[in-house]
Amino acid sequence: MSSVFYKTADAFKDILNSQSFNDIQLSAVVDLVPDYSSEKIKNLTVVVTPDTVTSDIVTFDGNERVRTVSIGLMDRIKQNELDNHIAIVEEIMDKLESEDRLPDDLGSIILVEADPLYDIDRMRSKKIFVSILKVTVKC
Repeated sequence: MSSVFYKTADAFKDILNSQSFNDIQLSAVVDLVPDYSSEKIKNLTVVVTPDTVTSDIVTFDGNERVRTVSIGLMDRIKQNELDNHIAIVEEIMDKLESEDRLPDDLGSIILVEADPLYDIDRMRSKKIFVSILKVTVKC
């Protein structure tokens, strides 16, 4: 039996793997303990990780819980490929923002943000594109 938090991350993995973004088919994985050194990054790697959960929030409709899932995109690229990778991030954000509800009554996406859109220092020094999406789900 999986935790609800793992199931939420797995639902995002399935969304990401269900279509192509900027003409690239992703192969996202759920990783509860991601450890990706620069040397390990050879091609586009997409990792979904449960991030945070807040305690119950009292609303007019009752109690609700908020979960955040992180989606990391990493790739070894040349600087002239940067715009293509930013387009992938933008398309992923658009797709996630268009989702009404996650399957299995796991909640609704209420916020998608890129923080950072990409890591400028890592791109400059190691030619590694790293973007982190934070997706907030109301349960």
